[in-house]
Formats: sequence, C-alpha cells, structure tokens
Amino acid sequence: MYQLMLVLLVVAAIMQLWKKDAKLNKIFFVLLTGTLIFMQFFRYGQGSDYWGYCRIYAAAPFKRGFLIDWYTCDVHAEVGFKFLINIFTALGLPSILFYGIFNTVLIAFVIYAIKQYSSYGNVSLLLFYPTFYLSYVLSGVRQGMVTAIFLAFGLNLLRNGKYVKYILLTLLCSTIHSMAVFFLVLLPIKWLKEKWVVLCVPIALLGGLLVMLTPIHTWMGGLLGVERLNTVELSIGGLGERTLMFGIISFLFWYGEKKSNTITFLYKVYGVGYLIAIAGMVTAYGSQRITMPLKAVEIILIPMLLAECGKVLYQKALLLCVVGISAVMTLKNLHFYTEEYNALTYPYRTIWNKKDEEDLENEKIVEEWKTKFNDVYDIMELRRVQEK
Repeated sequence: MYQLMLVLLVVAAIMQLWKKDAKLNKIFFVLLTGTLIFMQFFRYGQGSDYWGYCRIYAAAPFKRGFLIDWYTCDVHAEVGFKFLINIFTALGLPSILFYGIFNTVLIAFVIYAIKQYSSYGNVSLLLFYPTFYLSYVLSGVRQGMVTAIFLAFGLNLLRNGKYVKYILLTLLCSTIHSMAVFFLVLLPIKWLKEKWVVLCVPIALLGGLLVMLTPIHTWMGGLLGVERLNTVELSIGGLGERTLMFGIISFLFWYGEKKSNTITFLYKVYGVGYLIAIAGMVTAYGSQRITMPLKAVEIILIPMLLAECGKVLYQKALLLCVVGISAVMTLKNLHFYTEEYNALTYPYRTIWNKKDEEDLENEKIVEEWKTKFNDVYDIMELRRVQEK
C-alpha cells in the first residue's frame, strides 16, 4: 500500500505538470488526500512511535474527569496535548479514534496550506508524503501537528507582519510540542536579504564542522543538559537530501526573473532552516526535529517555483529530480520502520489484520500502563478524600 501510494502520487504529479488544467488533476487530488487520511486512521502498529503514543494515551485518566495528577505525572507530552487526550479518555473513547481525528485535522491543515499557496496540488502531495507523512503523521504526531499549524497559519501571520498573533500562536503550539518555541527565531525574517541565505551557507558549514570536530559539542551538551550532544550523530544521507533540495529550490528561485514577495519570503524561511540544519549537523536527530517545519515549506514552495519557471524543459527535468528524491526518501523511511521487512516489502497493516505475538505483547504493555496509572489516580483521589 505504501509503495503503491508512492506510485500514484508520482503519476498524479507528472500528469499535473504536463496537463495543468485537466479536471482529472482535481479528482486525483481528492482521492489521494482521502486515501492518505484513510491509511493513517485505520493503521495498526505502523510507525516507529505507534505504541509509544498508545502508552501516553493509556496513562491518561479514563472516565475520571480532568485530574491535575495527569498533567503533572512524568509522561512525555506537553500540557495542551495532554488536555486533548483527556477530553477523549474522559468520554472513554479508544486511542485509535483520538489519533485518527488528530491526524485528520493535521492533514486538513496541510491541505489548507497547499490550497493557499501551491500552484500544483498533486506535486505538493508528493512532497508531503516521504518525510512529513511517513514520519510525522504516522509517528511523531505532536511535531506533525505543530508543523501543519505553522504552514497553515503561522506563515501567513509572519508574512503579513502580525507578530503578536504569531507569538501567541507559537506559544499555543508549544503546549503541543515544545519545539514550537523555535519559531520565534523567524521574527526578524522580514529584514533578512535573500542573497544572505546563499552567502551564509559556507559560514554555516564552517560552523557545523567546527562544532563537530572539536569538543565544543560536548561543552554545549553539558551546558544545555542534552546528552545527545556528547556524541556525533552525523547523517550524510539526510544532509545530502537537504542540500540537493536546497540546490533545486535555489536554482528555481534565482533562475526566475520575476519573484513574488510570497516566494521570496518562503525562500528565506526555507533557507534559514537549511542553514541551521548545516550548522547543527553534529546532531542529526536534533537539527532535523528543530528545522522540520521550515523544511516542510518545500511542499508549497517548489510547486510555486515550478509554476514560474520559464522553460518547460527545466520544469520537467527538475520535477523528475523531485520525483527521484521523493522515491528514495520514501523507501529510506520505510526501511527504518522495521528489521523484519525491507522498504519494498514493508506491508500496510490495518486494525482488521490478524495480530501476531509482538502485537499482543505491545497491547499487553499498553494495558499495564493503563492499569498502573489509573490505580495511582484512584489512590490519590482516596487520599484527598481522607484528608478532607
């Protein structure tokens, strides 16, 4: 299913560039969007963080209202995200319904952003699929939601100079994932010249190498309390992909004679993300997580640049490059999901599939979490009653 979805997205993207005004493009867009929603809603055990998020949900107080103990207990999730979970658990609803609705809203925000900006919706869906969908819809859903909100609303607020609303939106998003605080570094983006993005690449590269090859990263790790900085986590593949995409985007941007204010703004946002990723190459995990929302701008920026590219030959050649990169990244992400299958044989599993021993063991662990935490809540409630 995952591999078939990639093929359909590639076909839809190529068809749209060749026949931009064909009615079939809109039909493809609706059907592909619906399929992506269906796949995430009814998946079972799919994604590296699937069971982890099931455990977070199981730790919430089921049918006990909104207990302060849930918000202060040591379970990895921010207060806003916990509150959303609590609404569903207070009604006794299952986790599949919560995450299905949560991710449907997430995808709806992405579609809203595509509708606002993108000239080629199906090309945007293809760019959305490999990393954003497979990694941040099927796994890191909190960061996926924050990224979707940034694309749908944050960019508009920042572009129009509505800084107070942008800051408030950032603070709200930080209650879902604390990484959202990073959005504040974009506040001076209005005064950043687009040529500075290219000129700063060597500086960012030099800074990244300096941090990686010297003890600076261990000093920073101790100062910030981040153990991951004590070791080098360089990802050649990740940096290579980002550099290639930045090269394609920069070529399209600087080649075009006419650059709208919106395209210039989005290019600067994307460029800042690339520069930070290069400077933070010492920890691939950290730099990717922090800059993912800025990288996701390519979903809307590349189609806009393709639409303004004067030469049809360049359009088609660059689209084929994007198709190739998307295919490689899709297979790469699928490869890391499990050791049992490779990227080409990794299956799509639904809630109706037969459960194996590993699934049953994971379900058992989730149920143990649910019992453990709700027993603790019962004891705390009893103590409060006795104290009164």
